[in-house]
Amino acid sequence: MKSFNVLQKGLDTAMLRHKVIANNIANINTPNFKRSAVSFESELRKALEGHGSIKARRIHPDHLKFKEEVGVDFGKVTPKTIRENDTIYRNDGNNVDIDVEIANLAKNTILYESTFTLVNKRISSLKQLIASGAR
Repeated sequence: MKSFNVLQKGLDTAMLRHKVIANNIANINTPNFKRSAVSFESELRKALEGHGSIKARRIHPDHLKFKEEVGVDFGKVTPKTIRENDTIYRNDGNNVDIDVEIANLAKNTILYESTFTLVNKRISSLKQLIASGAR
C-alpha cells in the first residue's frame, strides 16, 4: 500500500501547488508581493538518496525474505512552500511573471491528472484482484 501513500502525497502536493500558483496570480498587482513555489520532488529525491533506493519489505510472513527491509518513510516526505525573495521583475517590487505562473499551472494540472489516473488504475487492479479471489 506504499504506492497509495506516494500517490496521495503526489495529489496533496499538486493541490497545494495549485493553491500557491493561484495565490501568486491573485497578487500579480500587489506591490512588493513575492511569489511562492512548492518544493516536493527535491525533498523526495533527498529521501531516496539517503537510503540509496526504495527497499522491499515483507507485509506477510509467507512472503519471501529480503536482504534489507528498510525503506523510505514516505509519510515524512512533505512538500515545502518556498517564498522567492531574491528576484524583482517590476519597479513596485513584485516578482510574479504571469507567463511563468500560467505555464506552471498547466504543468501542475497535467501532473495532477496523471497522478489521479494512476490512482484509478491501481484501484481498478485491486477491484479485479478482489473479484477474482471471490470466485
